[in-house]
Amino acid sequence: MSDFKTLLAVGDMVTSGVVSISGDESVKSGAVKMASENASSLLVVDQSGKLVGIVTERDVVYRAVAADLDVQSSKISQIMTQNPVSISHDESIFEARNLMVSKKLNHLIVVKEGIPLGVLTSQAVLGS
Repeated sequence: MSDFKTLLAVGDMVTSGVVSISGDESVKSGAVKMASENASSLLVVDQSGKLVGIVTERDVVYRAVAADLDVQSSKISQIMTQNPVSISHDESIFEARNLMVSKKLNHLIVVKEGIPLGVLTSQAVLGS
């Protein structure tokens, strides 16, 4: 994927396999899915599979539990971040780092031709 120009492309670092969920599913089922998949985030997709948002562990804690939402009846769509920031698979890891720092992101979605390939975490990119 990478070439001399980019040295190391984000597509080379991204963990393969997208863990996704429907916005209609409950916050509880999202948390269970995160635990079973050992994932810190879930990509939220609509019925056609189009990316519509992202939900992270932090969203579950801050937007659901701390806000005293009923996690059984509240929907993922209520706590997700809509229109999440993404980066093309062939961009450099340096560009991903700059984007994550400037936008204060802990999760950055890597896409190829608009299709999510995976998620880069700040831990993987920044070592934090």
